[in-house]
Amino acid sequence: SVPDASLRAGLDVEQWMKEGLLDLLIIGAGGAADSPNQKLYIDMAHKYGIPAYPCINHFRPPQQMRTWASNFWALGADGIYFFNWFGVEDGSEKHKVLSQMGDPKTLIGHDKLHKPDNGFVYWAYAHESWPETFPIGLVYGTPIKIIVGDDLRHTGATARLTMKISGLETSANLYEMIASVVPNEPIMVLINGKLVPDTKRLDKTIYLANVPTALLARGVNEVRVLPGKGSSARIAAMIESMELLIDYPPYTAEPQMRA
Repeated sequence: SVPDASLRAGLDVEQWMKEGLLDLLIIGAGGAADSPNQKLYIDMAHKYGIPAYPCINHFRPPQQMRTWASNFWALGADGIYFFNWFGVEDGSEKHKVLSQMGDPKTLIGHDKLHKPDNGFVYWAYAHESWPETFPIGLVYGTPIKIIVGDDLRHTGATARLTMKISGLETSANLYEMIASVVPNEPIMVLINGKLVPDTKRLDKTIYLANVPTALLARGVNEVRVLPGKGSSARIAAMIESMELLIDYPPYTAEPQMRA
């Protein structure tokens, strides 16, 4: 995920570029598609006048393919490299997606589902692995980075951040437990340092924040989630996952994450 990890594996990428040994740089082998650290490689390649191509391994659901492509362009990629991409027939879903991924302009208007990098742990590449992001203690307010590929200005899109947070569902008082009321355990969400004003709890573990698109920059965004005013701020509360849906008209009725 970062140049230091490549160096630990014996791959001195920058030295190879200094010596003019590379014609282009393929990034990630498909395992780092959500990682903002790809930009470190992209910027390094551009420093030496070499094109950089982030990698996608295997065909994924079309929305995911479009999301990754949009993210890669926003990070400054020169193109996209497909690994294990086969069986592309005229008129197929793969062919349709390929026709959309080659330019940021053709990706505008298609819904995107952005997720934070959640590490890469694989036995065959243990020396190049990096730790999982989740779970994260809610009380720590740890910054979480999410890439947003589209320029959302003037698009009419909406943005919804859905989070699974465990450890708060047991904090109901006696009345709430008897009445089966979801306890009021508010959270606070900040995007790039700005407070998201509309945050609500959907059920025991799922929270939704309606994010004004003006708070989202094209490229890497920083999300911080903390206990809100009046919360019990339990040390056991953990952010288990999050995803950011960019929803273009016609709008999707419900957030995609489920408990």
